[in-house]
Amino acid sequence: MIEFSHNKTAPKMPGVHVHTKHELYYLVRGKTKYLIDDEIYPVESGNIVFIPKGHYHMTDSGGYKDVERYLLSFDEDIFDSETRIILDELINRRLISIPINRAKELEDLFGKLENYIKMDGKLGYAVCKIHALSILSFICRHKREFIPVVSEADKIAHQASEYISQSYSEDLSLEHLSRKFSISESYLSRKFKEVVGMGISEYITFIRIINAEKLLLEGDDSITSVAQKCGFNDPNYFSTVFKKIKGITPLKFAKNAKT
Repeated sequence: MIEFSHNKTAPKMPGVHVHTKHELYYLVRGKTKYLIDDEIYPVESGNIVFIPKGHYHMTDSGGYKDVERYLLSFDEDIFDSETRIILDELINRRLISIPINRAKELEDLFGKLENYIKMDGKLGYAVCKIHALSILSFICRHKREFIPVVSEADKIAHQASEYISQSYSEDLSLEHLSRKFSISESYLSRKFKEVVGMGISEYITFIRIINAEKLLLEGDDSITSVAQKCGFNDPNYFSTVFKKIKGITPLKFAKNAKT
């Protein structure tokens, strides 16, 4: 129910993926970017990222190798009726900051958990559970609102990603997007990959599949209707792409959702 890792170099991360546990990522040193669902978060040392279970995400250090981070994964069984409020405090947040003068305390807590996680048996789990709750409650007590600083040069990529997230059913060709934002196709393509960590075409497909999944879970539309609403003109192509990403056809996914 609790997993923990401590990396002192930039880890080799998979592409967009999802977990069945909640994840808390604390960046000790360096910088990276996080894509969570359809939002992009620039993360710097001292920042905390919280990813609720079931949410698509991806991290990209952009070639920045001097990265140190702690990663804590846990499920809801570590909470009881009294401590559930800690999860409720974190669940609607993605990027969290704490005062600089509290960073050393938090790192010490992570360091202790790194030792406790090696303990075996029920006692080991109980100690890790208590200490994980200490870390999460510490963050809740000292959290502060954090607005990431986005450079002027990067704003165009953020604006494009926001537009794609809102207009995924429409024409999102590179030509259309470059006209929309009055910049060249090559600049938009290069800047988007640099900021987001994936190509613009890949991102569009990702957003469309996320929204298709939501519609299929609701169960009110046919596969053809879902494909059209999510910007796929060909239902067969939609099924192929959906299966490639989800590992299951949209028809089977919809049937599983009903049961």
